[in-house]
Amino acid sequence: MITEDKIEEIKDKIVKTVSPEKIILFGSYATGEAKEESDIDLVVIWDSPANHHQRNMQIRRLFPRRNFSLDVFVFTPQEEAKYKDIKGTIVYTATTKGKILYARR
Repeated sequence: MITEDKIEEIKDKIVKTVSPEKIILFGSYATGEAKEESDIDLVVIWDSPANHHQRNMQIRRLFPRRNFSLDVFVFTPQEEAKYKDIKGTIVYTATTKGKILYARR
């Protein structure tokens, strides 16, 4: 399993590199139900001019040789506002059931 320290390290690297507005942990690690094979699920809110695919790839490239499974979904603040109240979207799930790891003040 992935330790809380490792999740903190991942968060710190993202914050240091892209200065996002928010990082939300969701899924089994957020609910405390993670198993050995569980992956880390993150939503990153980042005001970037890049398209959705490019933003996701920029974050994934921060962790090229990892020994853990990481699912990262990157949205702009505008996309977060658009999807946060729509049930079934990743943003809705993350904002209603996730744990905020970082929020810029």
